[in-house]
Order: sequence, then structure tokens, then C-alpha cells
Amino acid sequence: AATNERERVEFLVYATEKHQELSKEYIPRLLGNDDSLTELDLQSKYVTDVSAASLAEALKHNTELTSLNLADNFVEYKGLAAIAEMLLTNTTLRQLNLARNDLHQQGCLELLDALQNNHTLDLIELEGNSKVDERVLNDIYCGVKLNTQPKVLKETLLRMQAPVQKHQMEEALKVIDLSYNVTMQ
Repeated sequence: AATNERERVEFLVYATEKHQELSKEYIPRLLGNDDSLTELDLQSKYVTDVSAASLAEALKHNTELTSLNLADNFVEYKGLAAIAEMLLTNTTLRQLNLARNDLHQQGCLELLDALQNNHTLDLIELEGNSKVDERVLNDIYCGVKLNTQPKVLKETLLRMQAPVQKHQMEEALKVIDLSYNVTMQ
């Protein structure tokens, strides 16, 4: 038990140091809309809920970052909830990788709700998050896939969702091919 507690303390100290580094290096650049920062790869950088929430706050009005990789970290409910809230206002982020974190069902449901109002995210990675029901993950993938469709189609399908489950929208998208209609894209 003493070894586990020591490991936990060491992890928290290290994660705190990583958060301070992230705060010094990237947060000011994100807040300042640094046009040289369009992709941010923080895979395996000990990003916790605190760091994810700081990043999300900085990204709310960022107009430069298009890709954020938070794979293989320690993002849980609070971090994902902050990311979901950020997606309500951010209109630039197109790719988000949250694979192999410790995401929770409730956070993923908040992410799913945010995707109804986000029209720019078109790629998301969530594999390796075993605490989340597969159906919810599929609905999130479907929500992101809708962002690759013309806005009018997405809005129509979302209005239809009351009698139709979101995961069924994916089936509808397989049938609908609007690639020939250039005016709607």
C-alpha cells in the first residue's frame, strides 16, 4: 500500500510539472492565436483534467489550431466536459484525438451534445476508452461524420433525431450521396 501511495504522489508531482510546462509553453500561444501553432501533439504528455480544462479554455476563441492530439493521457470527466464546452464556440478545430484516456460515459454524452452545435470537427479518435458504452462512441463518431456533410443535411438529420436514434443517422448517411450536388456543399 505504501508503494502505491508513493507512486501516486510521484505521478501527481510529475503531472503537475507537466501542467506547468504546458501552461508556460502553449496556453499563451493559444490565447494569442499564434498562427504558427496549427497542430498540437500532446500524446503521452501526462495531460490530466486540469491541463485539458486549461487547454479547452484557451481554445474557446482560438482561430488557428486545427488539430489537437491528447491520446494516451489521463483525461477523465472534467477534462472532457471542458473540451465539450469549448467545442460550442471553437470554429477552427477539425481533428481531436482522445484515444486511450480514462473518459467517462457522462463526459462523452456532453461531447455528443456539443457536436450538435459544432460544425467544424470532422475527425475524432476515441478508441481505448473502456468506461464508455460502445453505442455512445458510435453516436459521437456519427456526430462528427455529420460535420463532413452539407450543413443543411446535418441540420435536417438532427431535427429528425427525436424518433430516430443518432446511431441510425449513420445508416441514413450511407444511403445519401450529395457529392453530385455542388451547390449544397
